[in-house]
Amino acid sequence: MKHLIVGTVAVIVLGVGSARADDSEGDKWVEQLGAAGKSCAALFERKFGETKGHDWVDCMTDQTNKSIEGCVGGRSRREFSICVAGRTLKVMQTCDLSKC
Repeated sequence: MKHLIVGTVAVIVLGVGSARADDSEGDKWVEQLGAAGKSCAALFERKFGETKGHDWVDCMTDQTNKSIEGCVGGRSRREFSICVAGRTLKVMQTCDLSKC
């Protein structure tokens, strides 16, 4: 389970980080997302442990998908990437485990 969590955070960080690679703030954002994701995963682990029916990846994916819905439509690729990056970071920083 821990490897899945770390792997998922890494994929998110690398995917969105590369989308923002042309931005001078990109590296800082990638670091923030990585730290927020690790912190949220640790909180999840402390709260739920190995309890069946609770999956951090599913919970955060659902929240992130709902959060980024507003990014779709009428935006350039760069604007879309920035919108997705910002909203994904906010989901990880908020780490609302009540929805898990």
